[in-house]
Amino acid sequence: MNVPGDRRGINQMLVEHHPRRTLESIKCARKPRVLSGEWASDSPQIPIADLTNFWREMFTTPSAEDTPSSTSAGPTQWSLVAPVTSDELLATLKGMKDGAPGPDARKLCDLKAIPQTELLCHFNLWLLAGYQPAALRQGETVFIPKVEGTRDPAQQGPITMSDMVARCFHRILAKRMENFLPFNIRQKAFRAGYGTAESVCFLQQLIQKHKD
Repeated sequence: MNVPGDRRGINQMLVEHHPRRTLESIKCARKPRVLSGEWASDSPQIPIADLTNFWREMFTTPSAEDTPSSTSAGPTQWSLVAPVTSDELLATLKGMKDGAPGPDARKLCDLKAIPQTELLCHFNLWLLAGYQPAALRQGETVFIPKVEGTRDPAQQGPITMSDMVARCFHRILAKRMENFLPFNIRQKAFRAGYGTAESVCFLQQLIQKHKD
């Protein structure tokens, strides 16, 4: 099943209509400040008690009961739960970048040091069982300020990081979903690409078109 829409076509259209502000320039706009650490130094430290008091209720409230009423969009895609192949694992490992570690403090080099046959055995056991080990269903949450200089807990965006091995497994599943599920062309979350930048450019052009 092909994914509807051509993302390269969308990127090209946005660049043609807005040449002075390409998707790449939007993506990199704040990159130097992030890499240099300026963003962190500009943000005042918020007492952990303030963050805890504000976010505790949201984090501890049970999720709403999932009662889907939508109809099937096509045949069951059993390929999503097919055994992970060595080619899939190798491609995923090559595409991963080292980032902040999860609760186990392991880095990407630690993940790559694990024999691929061992990783494949674990991943395929998880697919067969239908769930991951409890330790890999936990994450470490940090707060990133949405507004420079803010001390408001509501303006802190929580980002949760899982262990590297869990990220690898999730990337394999995400790639399968993008390849086999019929996504709407306007869905940007959980898909590869510059989703936020594309949406910003699209809305800017839409507003500008109606102004002209």
